[in-house]
Amino acid sequence: MPLYELLRELTQVPEPFAVGGPHELWTDPHVQRQMLACHLDPDVAAASREHAFIDRSLDWIVAPLGVGPDTRILDLGCGPGLYANPLAAHGSRVHGIDLSGVSVEEARRRATCDRASFEVGDYLTAPLPEHDVALLIYCDYCALPPGDRRRLLERVRARMVDGGRLLVDLHSEQRFATLTEACTIADRLMDGFWAPGEYVGVHQAILYPEERVALDRYLIAEPERTRTVHAWLAHLTVDEAREEFQGAGFRVVEVLGDVAGAAFDPAAPVYALLATPT
Repeated sequence: MPLYELLRELTQVPEPFAVGGPHELWTDPHVQRQMLACHLDPDVAAASREHAFIDRSLDWIVAPLGVGPDTRILDLGCGPGLYANPLAAHGSRVHGIDLSGVSVEEARRRATCDRASFEVGDYLTAPLPEHDVALLIYCDYCALPPGDRRRLLERVRARMVDGGRLLVDLHSEQRFATLTEACTIADRLMDGFWAPGEYVGVHQAILYPEERVALDRYLIAEPERTRTVHAWLAHLTVDEAREEFQGAGFRVVEVLGDVAGAAFDPAAPVYALLATPT
């Protein structure tokens, strides 16, 4: 890309969710391996939360979601199976779906029983199995534009049994209030995260206060190619999220502090919703 065009791109601010999305982040072969390393590091809350939190979350999920032998669980954005495989070992039948082929391969490798199945796919388009419980964890919901959020909820609702449960965590408006705009340029930005060889990376943190949307835009310039990754995040109030869920056929049963059952804290950066079909 000529220098003028590259710099010109950096000056353009797209409309919220108008370009890019999760595929740019989760399907690059090198980045997939970097994300998997984050998933598997027990002390890093990057692609997944710290493993100690996941353990607490798994302990809590079983009772309120009615998880038992032969419960059919749909794990959306399952990664390397950090939730799916323990739940399968508990006796549930779990189906995980994720954009990252590297993570799905790891999930299959780590499976200890045949009650967990995994596929590489996009949960916005791939056929979803009938299920009793659905999980969408690590604020994936907020990475989607409004239309895709509605579409996902409707797709999950269509394949969920009456009385089923959906557990989702979200970024709050309080988190958005802590963000600031910034621009960073560095040789091998993020210590080689974006490419195996030489590159220069530009990171722009762009905020949309009216919509409470944040964009992390990464321009990665390698010797033979230049690419841009757009990572969007919406920040929703509980009332906004509740309205979205109701519009897609769900009733919010409980508002929680997180997916480990903590009490809701209106000042916290994250909260969770437990919902059931209407």
